[in-house]
Amino acid sequence: MTTLSYFLKRAHLITINLLAVLATFSILMGLSQNTLGDINNDSLAQSKVMEKEPLIQKELLENALLAPEEKPIAETDNEASQPESPEVDFNQRFKLQSKKQQRVALELVEKGEQLAKEGKINSAVLKFQEALTLNPHLNFEPRYQAQRLYTLTLVEKGEQLAKEGAIDTAVVKFQEAITLNPDLNFEPQVQAQRLYAVVLVNQGSQFAHRGDLETAIAKFEEALTLNPRLNFKPKVKARQIYAPVLVRHGKQLARIGEIEKSVADYVRAQKMDPCLIIPDEYWALLCIAGHTYEQAEKVTGICERIATLEDIKVEEDLQMMRGFARALIGDTSSAREDFEIILETIDYIDGRQLIQHWIAQLQKGENPFNSIVLKELLEIETP
Repeated sequence: MTTLSYFLKRAHLITINLLAVLATFSILMGLSQNTLGDINNDSLAQSKVMEKEPLIQKELLENALLAPEEKPIAETDNEASQPESPEVDFNQRFKLQSKKQQRVALELVEKGEQLAKEGKINSAVLKFQEALTLNPHLNFEPRYQAQRLYTLTLVEKGEQLAKEGAIDTAVVKFQEAITLNPDLNFEPQVQAQRLYAVVLVNQGSQFAHRGDLETAIAKFEEALTLNPRLNFKPKVKARQIYAPVLVRHGKQLARIGEIEKSVADYVRAQKMDPCLIIPDEYWALLCIAGHTYEQAEKVTGICERIATLEDIKVEEDLQMMRGFARALIGDTSSAREDFEIILETIDYIDGRQLIQHWIAQLQKGENPFNSIVLKELLEIETP
């Protein structure tokens, strides 16, 4: 290589180094004076590297001369560390504020409803209006809502007063409710009387159950006066209620041996309500009770009626009762037939052995049912 060529090459390298230093220095001008010395040292080191590697020096120079907006953006390892934009922060604060307003609006609605139910219409309307200001999506008209709620309260109070017999006061409450809500479709006086009539009917039924028919009839008559649309006759209704009570009472008397009183209750019940049907099981129980307590003569007719019941009317439980009745009046052959049918339905060993024992005795013409067996039978609950 000639001296001139060597000189030109060195001059070219020096020029490139100088331009690189100047470009780097212009980029780093914004840094503080305290770090400038370190930056200059780095630049000198970079110049030495560029002397050895011209291609790298050229790339660094080109990058240094690029405009700031043209420089490649370095990727960061932690993009999440970038601060959120003001717009995102505003949206979050808006959502929090909106939720808080909705919660406050609901609280205002609840306060308004309570005030409305207490009859404080104007105060309730103010609360509702505040709620709507905070949450325009609430779908109601404040004054209408307040009046509607108070109307419901007035109707409830009126119904309670009517049921207590305070007809006039109840009518006032109903009229006030209709004034606030003309859509209510009832006549105050009629409504109050109708409600109290229902109470009187219930009271009359309770007196009838206790056997106080006179008071029961009086309650029923008063109810009819208040509500003529009720369809019953007071005296008939009272007796229809008390008749089944007499039957149940008569059954209990039979179990303890009060045969005459039991029969009297059954007969009285049928006279009170001719439509009442006393179950055959009750009559059969009375038959057995008479024989158990050695009062067979008082139930002879009853036992004969049970013993002659047609097969078509006899179900499983009643068939056993009929078998007892037949045996008690001496018809052991028919009694055996009943128990043979019952035996076919028994699947447990002890029960089958007991019935087989009864059948064997009945076949001999004997009555296997002593007072001990009959008394145990009386203790079995019948429907």
